[in-house]
Amino acid sequence: MTTIRKFCCNDLLEITPILMDQYNEHHKSADTRTLSWYMSTIAIWSKYFLVAEAPGNRIMGFNVAKVGGNDLSKCCQIAHVAPYIRYYRSADLVRMFVENIEVTADKIDKVFYLEMLVRSVNNQKINLFERLGFVCYDQGEDRLSLQKHLPRLTEYQAHMTNLVQQKLQQPEASNTGPSVPPST
Repeated sequence: MTTIRKFCCNDLLEITPILMDQYNEHHKSADTRTLSWYMSTIAIWSKYFLVAEAPGNRIMGFNVAKVGGNDLSKCCQIAHVAPYIRYYRSADLVRMFVENIEVTADKIDKVFYLEMLVRSVNNQKINLFERLGFVCYDQGEDRLSLQKHLPRLTEYQAHMTNLVQQKLQQPEASNTGPSVPPST
């Protein structure tokens, strides 16, 4: 049985094999994070820094996300979703992580969408996230932006559409000024 829990500082030692796994995209990526980046992320965004544990407290994978933007651009940016693919089925872990992120982002931080940047050559990851409801947008060069709109955005768009339709259906007020009763 897999357990999802918050990340703690001691887990940094446990995730090293995941980060260094030769099959993992993060090992090949040019944006490898430093220890100070992980420590500051734990301090600020602890609710989005999660690990999956197998029985016996063995780390199966981890994820990191943070909230950014404001108003309609308020989104939850997923920095890492890293299952330990040598030993565990990655698609199931990724689905579990994304579901946890989605619930937290929607219910607590009230964001409009989830976003993740992916290397454009990583077809396996792109296909996996598309199956989870993400839509692929071009980010330029070798990156793609995968986005998943949350119900809040759809509700907001429907509300705004209704307001515009109501405004268009209202009769225009006459510009003749206040009506004056005829004199007798």
